[in-house]
Amino acid sequence: MLKMLIAEDEPKILAGLQKQIENMQLDVAITDTAQDGEDALEKAKRCKPDILLVDICMPFLNGLELIEKLHETGGNFKVIVISGYGEFEYAKRSVELSVYAYILKPVDLAELKLKLEQLIGEIKKEKNKNKYFDFAVAQTAKHKDTLIQTFLHDAAVGKYSPDEIKELCAFFGININLTYNLVLIKVPAEIYEMHRTNEILLPPQIERVLKQLLNEHTDSYLFPDDRGNLLLLYRQNPAYRHLSSRIKDAVKEELGINVHTESVESTSPEKLNESYDELIGLLFDDKKFSPLVSQALNYIAKGYTRHDFGLEETAEKIGITPAYLSRLLKNELGISFSHYVSQLRIQYALELMNKGLLIKDVAARCGFGSPFYFSTAFKKILNVPPNEYRIKRTEGKIPDET
Repeated sequence: MLKMLIAEDEPKILAGLQKQIENMQLDVAITDTAQDGEDALEKAKRCKPDILLVDICMPFLNGLELIEKLHETGGNFKVIVISGYGEFEYAKRSVELSVYAYILKPVDLAELKLKLEQLIGEIKKEKNKNKYFDFAVAQTAKHKDTLIQTFLHDAAVGKYSPDEIKELCAFFGININLTYNLVLIKVPAEIYEMHRTNEILLPPQIERVLKQLLNEHTDSYLFPDDRGNLLLLYRQNPAYRHLSSRIKDAVKEELGINVHTESVESTSPEKLNESYDELIGLLFDDKKFSPLVSQALNYIAKGYTRHDFGLEETAEKIGITPAYLSRLLKNELGISFSHYVSQLRIQYALELMNKGLLIKDVAARCGFGSPFYFSTAFKKILNVPPNEYRIKRTEGKIPDET
């Protein structure tokens, strides 16, 4: 129920208003009354009413002065003014003070009831809106870490423009004026997949080790990409020199897991996508691929889920002929372009199937033109059709790490 304070210097009118409003049976309680402006000011500060019913002509402080002083305190209230004066200046000043209604004496009770009903409805609507906003803010704060991880993931894979990244960094409190380093941590596939299947963004044991290593270092953010890697963005600091090698050592010592790392220095959140692409290139280079093949593999990793993705597009992107690219891939990977792309698609398909997606949906999301083409490629690589694979996995005849 809302709270109301009535300020009226004439006792009989005050008592009459109080009785009549109580008889209206509105969703409002008269929590206090006052017969002069100063008394009304003190009582309003104390009881914090939602509605003030105020006479203009009162001793010590008139009604308009009372409203002005209450506005200075930052109170959240609505005002209905009652007055025996119809002068333009009073009405004009009431408008300036955002008075909800101006009612002349003698008070028409039907008019007063109508105004109160309308005002009560508006206040309730506003309170509900504020309640939902407060809830949304609380939920955002509660899940802030997860939201930041999702935002940085999307920024790294190129879903935001630099201006959008700046705006979202400001929203999440990420200081874009600092210089950062970005580290890519290649996690073993079985570790990554185990947690991805459970829809956990980060393998918790690795997250714990990294947080211990950084010693709760401020301005550091850990988030995943789409390829089984973790990315660590942290403020450049001389104390964290050689962090990549320290990460490998710490994860190996604590968990017995071997991870591979690459790093880029002196980046910024707006350039996250550029730095990420550079790291992916370094990851491929470390496997001793030629520069052209590294470029091709990087491009393939970004586009293989599109059904129209192919050799010609990839060759054009890196500036060589399809025939030459085909020979390079065959020489360095030992398999053809189409077979390599099919392997990537089937690996992604296994992840989606393990989440329970329908075969037709898996086929579409992995870049296969039709469920039939998907089934053919699936059987060619795994020697079992997708439906049979799903049954065997359910029966425990195929281990989860696939």
